[in-house]
Amino acid sequence: MDFTSQNPIWRRTVITEFLKALSVIPAATILTGPKVHLLGGTVQLNTDTPLATLTAAEVAYTGYAPVALPILTGPVNNIPGMEGMFADVTFVAPNPLTVTALLYGYWIDGLTPADWAMAEMFPQPYGLSVPGDFLDINLLLGLYFVNQVS
Repeated sequence: MDFTSQNPIWRRTVITEFLKALSVIPAATILTGPKVHLLGGTVQLNTDTPLATLTAAEVAYTGYAPVALPILTGPVNNIPGMEGMFADVTFVAPNPLTVTALLYGYWIDGLTPADWAMAEMFPQPYGLSVPGDFLDINLLLGLYFVNQVS
């Protein structure tokens, strides 16, 4: 008889310690030089979305550059049943901004071999239309210690 875990419950201390380790590991074995990139078009995201799909949809406005993922802080627990590590990144429209940029989502790269680690579409596109417009992304890299039944 085989059984595959489907809805395990993690001990909170295990999740907490694992997440604390993320604050010192990303530049070592899990992620190397991780950066946050912006999507300039819609993408169907799933766990098997190829990196090439994301890079093809990367936003392209003058002055845009991916932002290095800051050191993670936490763990934080602002969602019931979940703890995570937190980072904040900000993208600012340059001066001059020659084209209005619509932002549809983001992804974090840095896996070895080259691949993405986390991606998300925004609920609606955000626009950068004048110099100084900005998008601040509060990244929550979270793990559920009680899996959600879907």
